Amino acid sequence: MTTFTSWVIAPIILLLMAGAVGLLAERVARTELPDGVLVGLGAWILVLVVLPVFLLGLPGSVAAAVALVLVALGLWFGRRGWLRPVRTPAALAGLLAYVLYLAPVLATGHWTWAGYNFVNDPALNWLMVDRLIDTGDSLSSAPPSTAVSVVNGTLNVSYPLGIHGLLATLNWILPVALPALYQPFIAFLAGVTAMAFTELARARRLPAWAAIAAAVLAVGSGLAYNYALHGGFKEAAVVGCLVTAAAIGRVALDDRLAPGPVALAALPLAAAIAIISTAAAAYAAVFAGVLLVAALGAERGPRVSPRAIVLAAAVAGAVFLVAIAPFLQDTIAFGQTASDQFGAATDDSTAVLGYLVRPLPLYQALGVWLRDDYRYPLEPGTPFEVLTIAALIVAGLLVVAGVFSELRERRWAALLVLVPAVAVALVAEPRLSPYGHAKLLVVLSPMAVFTAALGVWWLLGKVRVAGVLAGLVLVAGLLGSDALAYRTTQLAPTDRFTALEDAVEHTGGGRWLSLEWEEYAKYFGRDIQLNVGPEAYSPEPVALTRPEPIFGRSFDSDQLKPAYVESWDGLLLRRGPETSRPPSNFSRVYGNAYYELWRKDADAPRPLEHLSLGTDQQQAARPSCAAVRSLADRLGPAQRLVAAPARTSAELDPLEVGVPIGWDITAEADDVLIPGGQGRIEGPVDFARGGRYRVWVRGGAERPLTVHLDGKLIGSASGVNTAGSWLGVGEIEVDAGSHVVRLFRPGGSLRPGDSRPGVVGRVVFELVAAEALVTVAPQDVSSLCSGEWDWVERVAA
Repeated sequence: MTTFTSWVIAPIILLLMAGAVGLLAERVARTELPDGVLVGLGAWILVLVVLPVFLLGLPGSVAAAVALVLVALGLWFGRRGWLRPVRTPAALAGLLAYVLYLAPVLATGHWTWAGYNFVNDPALNWLMVDRLIDTGDSLSSAPPSTAVSVVNGTLNVSYPLGIHGLLATLNWILPVALPALYQPFIAFLAGVTAMAFTELARARRLPAWAAIAAAVLAVGSGLAYNYALHGGFKEAAVVGCLVTAAAIGRVALDDRLAPGPVALAALPLAAAIAIISTAAAAYAAVFAGVLLVAALGAERGPRVSPRAIVLAAAVAGAVFLVAIAPFLQDTIAFGQTASDQFGAATDDSTAVLGYLVRPLPLYQALGVWLRDDYRYPLEPGTPFEVLTIAALIVAGLLVVAGVFSELRERRWAALLVLVPAVAVALVAEPRLSPYGHAKLLVVLSPMAVFTAALGVWWLLGKVRVAGVLAGLVLVAGLLGSDALAYRTTQLAPTDRFTALEDAVEHTGGGRWLSLEWEEYAKYFGRDIQLNVGPEAYSPEPVALTRPEPIFGRSFDSDQLKPAYVESWDGLLLRRGPETSRPPSNFSRVYGNAYYELWRKDADAPRPLEHLSLGTDQQQAARPSCAAVRSLADRLGPAQRLVAAPARTSAELDPLEVGVPIGWDITAEADDVLIPGGQGRIEGPVDFARGGRYRVWVRGGAERPLTVHLDGKLIGSASGVNTAGSWLGVGEIEVDAGSHVVRLFRPGGSLRPGDSRPGVVGRVVFELVAAEALVTVAPQDVSSLCSGEWDWVERVAA
């Protein structure tokens, strides 16, 4: 039900709400807009209406009530035109864009989101949406946790929350799981943008089918599509704002800058500032200049009188200032803060690039990039490099043709979106970091592709064959770029997050520590006092016995200082065959397929010393007799030694039995491989004991990894994983002795993310039977030197 609600019901509700508000705005402005613009206009007005409610510290119920009042008024006053937004050809473009942007999720058959562990910014976005729903834009006074740190840190810098407010309002009206709603919401924004692009193309007198094609191609720009597939909903929203403003601006030009459409055009531009802060002011300024130039003589027909221009500027300026007034102070404050993050002057290369690996070139905004990861340059000497360069040249020439046709015909449409996007990108480049400038290229990219599409239409009218060939190259380049993005996206493993949420619900209060590098844990654990130790946002970062970098890494409790571990009421641990048992005064209170909860027992003997023996790649080891005797020598009255036995296991190591052709060892870890295609790892494994074993595979991948024992299928596992973690395959009864184990990775398919190789490592069989702690008498400490142990502790009685 969650899947159907988020995929179907949610966009329908947004469509009805935004369409009704658009009808109301049209009625108030006493002007007639193209049917396909109404939904976009209504959506951006809703952003402007609900954000001030949240800024007053009011919850989602109040914002929803205000929004629904506008919707009711729109339905009443526009009752004769309720179906206008869906009966227009633009609606088909919106539907196609929606399906395109949701395609990777749709192909899974269940709710999830894209871009997991590529860019995990949605975790922050969800926390802010959740906060707005609960208490609006107000600081949290809850006990310290990673979620609280994120929320308060974000609010303290006056982070722009315009698009968050719209999603929060929808989520209050339709209380479905926010992670399930996120990707459909981004797809809806793409649909809104496609509808506005369609009307803009229709204003250039393209037939309906050509206008729809131009619109869908524009939103399908490779750069914009890639950003949407890693959760970039602000960029998608800003593109929608600018295109909606341009479509209404086209109406204003046709009406000789009548006050009604001019006022309405100002509203999406104001919404863009609510969404990305001061950066949108540059777009608004250039857009106003382009509109003025068009009105002064670029258009055919009688010129607009100076009086009409002054009146239009006054009306638009007044509407714009009134619209941004509620968040103007926050906008200025964030603009000052953001200059440090996005500015070009910094010595920290990581801060300059963010998640990029290089500055993106301007020509990448032409929408074609036939590479598995848009952040990287084209691979030299490959056919894809040649094809991409050829497609970029054609796209660039088509943009020139589109601009030329608009100037020649003196009827601007594409220029209303292209000129502001180009101007801001060019002027801002020297002043921004590559990370900040890339966002401007994302906004520019759909505008450039739309202009190129109009260039194709113009060329078809002049030299039909040339137009057809150029159009085919553009379409093939864009579809190829999007197909690569679809094939390499990283989809979130929803079963694991369901397990994480389940574990959180069983914590039962207290201070909890998570040691997994899971950036979404702060969201799923937002309702408890959960500290995600490896996170930069953590109020109490992991305290390691040996200092080392923590970014992007998960940790074992044995790698932490004992005093740090003892400071928590419980540990939320990711399961795996190498996960150490927590100290002796912690007891396992709950577990599921992925996570275990260990709560500290206040009545249990307190560990005085903790001797860790395992490593990050091995759960246990043999201790030195000197270390054990040293612990025993420090035993006081009523003290004893306690040891955690090594878990019985057997393993198949691909590095020992042979690496499949085309598979490579990773640079980050020497015990996992990067698969290069279909492959099989097979070899004998000796089992010292018979019994029931739980089977694990180190790593993670989209393609299912199947494991066989003596030809019998045990199970399969798949999914993008966190660093250093394991995938559970299943359980099987095994007799003592030697057995043949086989790991198989299949060939490619059309599944989303299938081309993302992931990593694959050892196959480990872990005996299911739990090993009890062992108490050792002082005179028997030498027995600890003869076997492998997880750890040894000196504990008080």
